[in-house]
Amino acid sequence: MASWNGLRSFIESNFKLMDHSTDTFLRMVFAFDDGRTQLCLVALKVQESDGEEWVAISSPIGPVAKINVARAAEMAFDIVCGGIVVIGDLAYLHHSAPLLNLDTNEFMRPLNVISGQADEIEKALVGGDDY
Repeated sequence: MASWNGLRSFIESNFKLMDHSTDTFLRMVFAFDDGRTQLCLVALKVQESDGEEWVAISSPIGPVAKINVARAAEMAFDIVCGGIVVIGDLAYLHHSAPLLNLDTNEFMRPLNVISGQADEIEKALVGGDDY
């Protein structure tokens, strides 16, 4: 999976994608045993300085207006990958990795961590299951 096309093929073969996915942006929803679900976004990012391709994994936590972003960042401190970012009016748990030499576990493990932990932070700070 050392390229975006290879990773995208892997994702398309192993996950059901939602509408609005594109050639460089994929949307999927994970269902958890407790009945909750979590949106996860996977996107191609290109490093401006050298053109290096990266994969970005993002999962929304909730609207910035409804959550304490500082508390979300504190909750993310002990998570082994990812950090809190704000895009528009939403806070996300976000992780990026270079695509060069990326193997399956270097994608799957962060994908599972980001989606699961974003859901936990959303549950703690928002209380609902909107994302």
